[in-house]
Amino acid sequence: MSWRSIDESPRRRPPKAAPSPAPSGDRAFRWMESAAICLGSVLAHALLGFILVMFYLEVRLEPEQTFSVTIWRDAKGKDVLRIGAPEQGPPSKGADLPPEPPKKEEPKAPPPPPEVKPEPAPPPPPAPEPVVKAPEPVAPPPPTPEPEGGVKDPQPPGPATIGAGASAGAPKSDTPGVAKASASEGDVTEADIDRDPTAAIRRRRAGTLSSLQGGSRRDIVVVTGSYDHIQEVLDRLEIPYSIIDPEQLPRTDLSSCKLLLVNCHNSYASGMFRIGETGPLQKEIDDLEAKEAALTRRVQETKDKRKVFEYGIELFKVTSQLSASREQLAAVTGATRVVENIRKFVASGGYLFTSDWGLSILERAFPGTVKNGGNIGPRTVSLRPHAGVKGGLLDEVFYEGPKTGTVVSRKLLWEVDSGSYAIRIEKPTVEVLVETPDVLRHSAVAVAFTPEKSSGKVLHILSHFEKQATKQGDYALQNLLVNFLAERAKK
Repeated sequence: MSWRSIDESPRRRPPKAAPSPAPSGDRAFRWMESAAICLGSVLAHALLGFILVMFYLEVRLEPEQTFSVTIWRDAKGKDVLRIGAPEQGPPSKGADLPPEPPKKEEPKAPPPPPEVKPEPAPPPPPAPEPVVKAPEPVAPPPPTPEPEGGVKDPQPPGPATIGAGASAGAPKSDTPGVAKASASEGDVTEADIDRDPTAAIRRRRAGTLSSLQGGSRRDIVVVTGSYDHIQEVLDRLEIPYSIIDPEQLPRTDLSSCKLLLVNCHNSYASGMFRIGETGPLQKEIDDLEAKEAALTRRVQETKDKRKVFEYGIELFKVTSQLSASREQLAAVTGATRVVENIRKFVASGGYLFTSDWGLSILERAFPGTVKNGGNIGPRTVSLRPHAGVKGGLLDEVFYEGPKTGTVVSRKLLWEVDSGSYAIRIEKPTVEVLVETPDVLRHSAVAVAFTPEKSSGKVLHILSHFEKQATKQGDYALQNLLVNFLAERAKK
């Protein structure tokens, strides 16, 4: 009998059914899942490797080093800079580098103190001994020239506060009205004028300028302007003056002033100064005010929104017109006060200088003398002295240099700005100083006159300072101003 294990029993397990093939969609999903797992594994390993490399590099970095900077002053008073590790600490005065041994030459420092001894040396203090100069003021010589020129002490001669005038003390030349150059004055060439007209005037007319420079700033008052800056010329010539704005001119007290220089300004436009009567303008303002009040009442009392809107628009127009009329009245009133103040100033002996649009002031303040002849420019014109006019206010304007013949007149050109007012002569008593052959009517470029019942004088020019076509033009204009100042100074 033979034994058989259970496994050897004739019974057999039924064969396993073969797995059915997975659908194509599942296989693609499983493939993508496997690929994602592989990619994640690769990225994880790469990140781990990167972290290990960074950790390795961080460990390999050298520790930061710290340095100390020490500044101290050695025995000779010289600042020393030292850079080192912190453990070294600030070096002591004896721990200096090789330069330190020479610093032991500190004993040489004592020699300078002895040298200081000459500083307190009393010899300079004895200089006060010249205090004996006290007799100098007592010396009679200075008082004696005072009555002759009145330049040293302007107070005694009262009226001539600005100075003694053109070339005081200098010998007179043969030509009347032209001062001969003194020892301190010299000839200037055309090249000197081309280089710097003001410097040429300072050299050529040192005597005249020294007198004007010694005056008081109260003697000359400059009114600022929009298109002209006479004060800059005075600054370069070192002539003292005081300055005010055009708004201050109507109420400024000019009783202590001897010369008033008015720069060209917008506020001198001809329209404001030609309105003499303010009555019609005031009546217009009164009517507008009454209309404004009536419209305001209607707006407040009317409940119809459409009517309120219409009244509001009309009220706005009336209010705007009223504001403009009030401003015009203020301007006309200001112009009237300017005219009155200037007329009073000239009548009492003051000298008035105006340029370009300042002609409006003269036309109103001194009727029958000069008038606005209309706009002229922009253009460049040549200049020449009016026939028969020599010396006086034209000294050095048409300068004849050291050589024979006129040096600058052939280049003496004048720049006339756009909108400039041509000078129309109304009375033969107005003296034309400079004219241009390039303008047929109203050819005057510079005029001067003394108004009736006045002891003062007026000088007016076309165009402005520092806007001339040539350096000779600047030289001529500045000399004309200097002559005007000097003439008043002699009174």
